[in-house]
Amino acid sequence: MGIIKTALQYRELTLFSPEKPEPSQKILAEFLKHCRPFLNSTDYDSVNDHVADYVQTIEEAKKGAPEDYIEALSGYSLKNRGGASCKELRDEWKSVCSTYVPRFTYSVRYPEIKEVYQNTNRLVEDFVAYYRRAMRDRGVMDFNEILYKTERLLRKDKAVREYFKNKFSYIFVDEFHDTDPLQTMILFYLAEKRGTSADSWDKIRLENGKIYVVGDPKQSIYRFRRADIEIYSRAMDKITKKGTGNKMLLSVNYRSSAKIIEWVNRFFQERLKRPEDGNYQADYVPLKAHKRKGGRILFVEPAASLPDIEDQKVEDARDIEARLTASWIKENTANGKFAFRDIMVLFRTKNNMVRTTEYLEELDIPYEMVGASSYFGRGEILDVANMLKAIASPLEQVNVVAALKGPFFSLTDKDLYTWRLQGGTFDYRGAGEDPDHKVGYALYEIQDLHAKSRETTAANILREVLEEKGVLASYMKTKRGRHKALNIVKAVELLRSLGKIPFSNAVDDFTDKLERNIEMPDFSPRTGEANEVQLLTIHKAKGLEQKVVYLADSTSANLRDNEVFTDNINGQVIYKLNKDFVTPDYTSWKEKDGLRNEAESERIRYVAATRAKEWLVINRVPFNGFDKTFIAPFFSETTKTETVAIDIKNLTISAGKKMAKPKPKALKKFDEELKRIQVDIPKAIKTASVPSLPVISPSTGQFEGGEEDIQIQVIYDEREMDFRVEGASAATIGTLTHKLMETNPSNLQKAAKTLIENEKVALDPSALVARVKALRKKALLDRLKKAKTILREVPLKFKTTGNVYYDGNIDLLFEEDDGWVLVDYKTITVSDKQEEEKVQKKYQAQMGIYAEGLKQIGMKVKDVLIVSC
Repeated sequence: MGIIKTALQYRELTLFSPEKPEPSQKILAEFLKHCRPFLNSTDYDSVNDHVADYVQTIEEAKKGAPEDYIEALSGYSLKNRGGASCKELRDEWKSVCSTYVPRFTYSVRYPEIKEVYQNTNRLVEDFVAYYRRAMRDRGVMDFNEILYKTERLLRKDKAVREYFKNKFSYIFVDEFHDTDPLQTMILFYLAEKRGTSADSWDKIRLENGKIYVVGDPKQSIYRFRRADIEIYSRAMDKITKKGTGNKMLLSVNYRSSAKIIEWVNRFFQERLKRPEDGNYQADYVPLKAHKRKGGRILFVEPAASLPDIEDQKVEDARDIEARLTASWIKENTANGKFAFRDIMVLFRTKNNMVRTTEYLEELDIPYEMVGASSYFGRGEILDVANMLKAIASPLEQVNVVAALKGPFFSLTDKDLYTWRLQGGTFDYRGAGEDPDHKVGYALYEIQDLHAKSRETTAANILREVLEEKGVLASYMKTKRGRHKALNIVKAVELLRSLGKIPFSNAVDDFTDKLERNIEMPDFSPRTGEANEVQLLTIHKAKGLEQKVVYLADSTSANLRDNEVFTDNINGQVIYKLNKDFVTPDYTSWKEKDGLRNEAESERIRYVAATRAKEWLVINRVPFNGFDKTFIAPFFSETTKTETVAIDIKNLTISAGKKMAKPKPKALKKFDEELKRIQVDIPKAIKTASVPSLPVISPSTGQFEGGEEDIQIQVIYDEREMDFRVEGASAATIGTLTHKLMETNPSNLQKAAKTLIENEKVALDPSALVARVKALRKKALLDRLKKAKTILREVPLKFKTTGNVYYDGNIDLLFEEDDGWVLVDYKTITVSDKQEEEKVQKKYQAQMGIYAEGLKQIGMKVKDVLIVSC
């Protein structure tokens, strides 16, 4: 999946194809030359014998068929032969063998490797093409596609490029170190000298004084998001060395105190340097402090004998570290030195945040976690979303089952399994059949809520569920229970903020935020007070500052090993398929990527340290492997500084700690919300107003307003069959037909059978397939083949001048040169001109409403087609 994800993200790059290798005989000759000096080089027979046997194997491979010796030459390890005294020799031997064996293996297996790569590349490229085609068919583009198409358009169409070059006189780019390669190319095309047209961005001659960029390469830490410091360096060199631009260095730091700046300069002066083998690291420019006084750097460690804990496992160290962080914050806020709001706790990754919050809660320290998963990633919010989705749609049975298993009903897998064994379904439209069974009764309750949801708002529905089920009280008795309850209260407030829109629209909005990982902090345990400790990752902290910055993550690893590499300079994606297909290019790039990872880690340390205004506090919790952690370099001799030890042995998480009811003084707003939920719900539900706008679906036949004089063409076939059957209404058949056409499966018959079984409709699959085929009229297909844009199942929601809110769905829209064509499929039978006129008259108003809605969003409807079958 890594190569597919990368190919989708970097769709402008080509996939690596292995190059023809050196002859295997040449490699063996060089290998042999480097191995012979090891013969009889020690006093240990076991080492000498192994080396002699191995050298003999290389000589035999030169004379015989090389492919027969791949496995034998892979066994070069000396293991622990010779003991400690031979370690240096073993390392040298391993270095030589690990260089030549992969080259030899690759040379011998090249034809097979080449074929596998070609097949893989074709599959990946086909998938990317399918993904892009699917976007085009749906009339949408993701962000990468917008960049990709923009860059391709400006590069290939010189007239378009010239037009936009003339349109923009000046280009200013802030945070230039965060731009990705495609963004950089686009900017350079727009800044190109008028009247010239280079074939690639790096050959562009820039317009004098047109582009102005501001950036700090030391803060380039978004490599995972395509920010590339090497592209940045090339761009800056082009602007300042090959162009007419000047470079100005801004070195005064207005944020941090003098002692922090002094410490940062001392630590990073020798660690941030542009390497000789590339531009993947920034040169360090010493900072000058605007604040001349103050500042403190503090190392914090547990008050224990370090030898006693240096051999501990990482899990134990993480727990110690969480206790250490919470204890230091408690001590330095209780004595009045800092307010909670003065402290920002930074982590290398999100993995250790939750453990820290448990101890913060134990010490009654208010906090806020900032990040994509801090609110909409919470389990309690996912439970709320599942419940709302189940109420909104009886057909989405996955959501129904999720709601049944969630805290609102707490049914077990066994409950659901026995229900199914007894013939029960999870379609709650028929839940009244067995309300005495606990699953059946739960479905009956969802059915009742579904009915109520048509008359009131989502916020009121959620309040009623919380009141009836006592979910808030249940959460209050769990770990972090107060926090969970507050987050659910926030869900009620979020739904209320949407106003009196239809229930399904509110649920769509809420779940859309969840699915898109909209960033939002947790509800603060001290509602209404902006006084809490902030917890966030270093990446999230970029651009922020705080009086006290606490680097709390001393257990996260320093490097993240990649398996897929992007060479933006040469335009390639390099990857390996498995350990048997390792190419020299991949081996070389793995080493390069390790250097780039380490370089970025250094920049992340710089960003973390320079967020602090007055205090920089860093945890040190030794364990077996601490020297390989992200935070370990801070404790080098160059940064030797003050250290404090804190006694944490008495701080533990209370087992089954009972969370007290929030006190009104500290949680006034929360108490008010609890009161509304627990006391006023029956009255609120009873008196809740209906949506202020009447909501009408055009398919119901109720209309107000709409475009007049809409000309409708009816497409029908006099030989059409009538597929109406007993037990299935025309509306049901129409719904099934639309679903089948929307999925557009390769096997219509199989898909129709599955769809009918899922919907439990007495209908012959062949009849449904025949209807779908009948809808694909030749006259319509001919126009679709020439269409510029095709959109299917288009939701249309708008308000008319008559203060009516329409909520409908258009079956098909396609764009021609002079406007849009609106297509609606109808489950009707038309056989002559007279019936055609009746259809035109019957649906005149409905099509007028659709046309009016499209007109409001700037889409001109030129034709309206009704397709019958």
